[in-house]
Amino acid sequence: MSRAGDFMASYGFMYSRQQGSMMRGGRTAGDAEVLASCGALGCPVKPREMTMQMHMLHLMYAATDRINLMLMPQIVSMDMTNRMLDGGFYTPVGGHAHGDMDLSGHTTGGFGDTTAAVLINLRRGAGSELHLGLGVSIPTGSVDKKMAHHGGDFMDYGMQTGSGTWDFLPSLTMTGVLGNWSWGGQVSGVIRPNGRNSSGYALGDVFQGTVWSSYRLTRSLSASLRGVYTSQDGIRGQLRGVNEVVDAFGNTTYVRSQHSSTDIAGNYGGRYADLGIGLSFAVPGRESNGDRIALEYLLPVKDHVKGYQLERQGMLVANWNMMF
Repeated sequence: MSRAGDFMASYGFMYSRQQGSMMRGGRTAGDAEVLASCGALGCPVKPREMTMQMHMLHLMYAATDRINLMLMPQIVSMDMTNRMLDGGFYTPVGGHAHGDMDLSGHTTGGFGDTTAAVLINLRRGAGSELHLGLGVSIPTGSVDKKMAHHGGDFMDYGMQTGSGTWDFLPSLTMTGVLGNWSWGGQVSGVIRPNGRNSSGYALGDVFQGTVWSSYRLTRSLSASLRGVYTSQDGIRGQLRGVNEVVDAFGNTTYVRSQHSSTDIAGNYGGRYADLGIGLSFAVPGRESNGDRIALEYLLPVKDHVKGYQLERQGMLVANWNMMF
């Protein structure tokens, strides 16, 4: 926002889904290969489908003509279903065997991490602008969600609602307008300078680059096309368990059972390419305020994953901006 004192509130909703084959690098992997990757502990199941829903409240205030302050809390929920792995098996650890486990799936949800940022307008020229973003991710999400029917152990990394670490969020964004066309590009990152979180691990750093172009079809409606490239490092450390083991020297460790490939830290991260198709239209009666509703569908184009991961199916994003 380019006028001091302006305020914007927006509601965002994101829905993503993974389903289909297990991937190794850029190819599919069968049950025997997935089971072999589980090692001596084994895995009784593998993921069949995972969905995530995220609700975001985006608040922005123009402190000056060139500086905006932003706060974004969020609520996330995730649901995972599994299927039996051909030849799969389970090895109890820590001296505890759980015969009442239901491995068909599990659900989690709650507050995610909260983003606070300052956005600085570095250059405002004829038809284009350049913005610097400096943000921090506050670890308000959880990293100790437990499974009610899996022996009470911690859920896997992807089912936790937060990172558990304070993360630095830099970005550089350029936008422009030329007649009915508008365009933009952004490079951004998630840098995790802290050590491991309270559950024993740290998510990998993220780099993302995106470019887009949109065309104004009518006075109220625009269509857009966007390309996104994301690179995410692997997880550092390992999620601790609830089973306490004391060795001969009195050292205590906390181990966890291995139910699926998602319990292995090496099966996270990779390189991902997506294509986004979007529509944006002015809210009737609020056109003069700049209120808009936007929809975008992101379609996976090419993946090269670390370890073994479930195939991605796409992501739907909706956003409603309200200016005051």
